[in-house]
Amino acid sequence: MRTYLNELLWREFAHHVLWEGPELVSQPFRAVWRSFPWRHDDADLQAWQMGRTGYPVVDAAAQELLATGFVHNRARMVAASFLTKHLMLDWRLGEAHYRRLLVESSRDLPQRTEPSQADEHSQPR
Repeated sequence: MRTYLNELLWREFAHHVLWEGPELVSQPFRAVWRSFPWRHDDADLQAWQMGRTGYPVVDAAAQELLATGFVHNRARMVAASFLTKHLMLDWRLGEAHYRRLLVESSRDLPQRTEPSQADEHSQPR
């Protein structure tokens, strides 16, 4: 029961953050990230989306999403971290992909419920 309540608290926190800062749906939390030089690589993005990166845990998360419309939040964090910190691709590409496929996706509650999306919005490399 405690784990369930903690998850509800994180969800409510995410709603509160977006209520106070609706621009966070499309902008990073910290201004320093607004001009970050993300890579543009369609092949890497497609490999990440299809679960063909060669990294088993990242690929498993992508394949679970494609097959079921669900992904455990820990797997989401790993996949988000890989997208932004290893592939250096813009987090918004990952968010758009997850938003299209997640069964529980909601326009008012972006993927920020999971992460700190692996902290790509809050901590420079």
